[in-house]
Amino acid sequence: MSVRIAVVGCGAIARAFHLPALAAVPGVSDHLIVVDHDSRRVATAQQEFRASRAATDHREVLHDVEAAIVAVPQEFHADVVMDFLRERVPVLCEKPLATTLAQATALVTAADVAGVVLAVNNTRRFYPAVRAAREWIQAGRLGTIRRVEIHEGTSFNWPLTSGSTFGRGGTGKGVLQDVGAHALDMICWWLGARPSITRYQDDAMGGSEAVARVEFAGAGCTGVVDLSWLSRLPNTFRVVGDEDTLEGGILAWDAVRLTGRRRSRKVRLRPEVRSFPRVRDHVIADFLGAVRGERRPAVPAKDVLPSIAMIEECYGRREPFPMPWFDTVSEASSVVL
Repeated sequence: MSVRIAVVGCGAIARAFHLPALAAVPGVSDHLIVVDHDSRRVATAQQEFRASRAATDHREVLHDVEAAIVAVPQEFHADVVMDFLRERVPVLCEKPLATTLAQATALVTAADVAGVVLAVNNTRRFYPAVRAAREWIQAGRLGTIRRVEIHEGTSFNWPLTSGSTFGRGGTGKGVLQDVGAHALDMICWWLGARPSITRYQDDAMGGSEAVARVEFAGAGCTGVVDLSWLSRLPNTFRVVGDEDTLEGGILAWDAVRLTGRRRSRKVRLRPEVRSFPRVRDHVIADFLGAVRGERRPAVPAKDVLPSIAMIEECYGRREPFPMPWFDTVSEASSVVL
């Protein structure tokens, strides 16, 4: 079954993720439309991925498509997605769905009114270890959950095509809204509820934060999320129950570790997804299946509202990390000679 689909935004995520997956789907690649405000970039994408049409404004294709993938810079998500929803076009939006909870809630309402699918590309939900943790927590195999920890970070190396990720030229928000959108969604998804923020610290100092720490608590459980764009962190999670503890790599494909009162053992996973290309294939197949009415999307927009609320709560109560080296500089500069 063919689907006329538009990919809006032909930057790094579209070229690495959405477009290769769509180009491999029979009946979809022949009707693919690429959209980007940069005429050279969209022409290159059209040629590379054999798209049937290219446009420089998403409003040109609103009435010509049956589905859309929105991969523009995050500060434009809400406006572009809303334009498609008003025309009753199903949408898969890159994370975060929107930069404020009010915007995200308005999009969920608009999708409900239009009666169309609105999904979000929170890809961690497709990763084997993350899915295994959800299944074990929900099944009660770890007992009552007491502690959740996520430590995710690496030196930033994403091949951006715009500068909107950094500084006030974009959202002014950094690693929390980027990597944190995945981490906090994992927590809400695992626990089935949104915990409260007890402390949030970052290094923003008026700009986009590159390092952040989120502390939270709720329903007898506490936790911490450490995020970094500056250095490599373990990229692991740890879920402590009163019966067993589950640990794994966020990007692990094959196994997790289960530690009980008497022993620790590796638990082999048998996932369908074993590589990044397979993740993108599953994401696209999931969205197309939802568009065709065959399934509920893996990440409906309504499901990410709790994590967006957590992000907003963090920014509302941010504290700077202790930086004693700046105190020394400040003291030295105040000395009168």
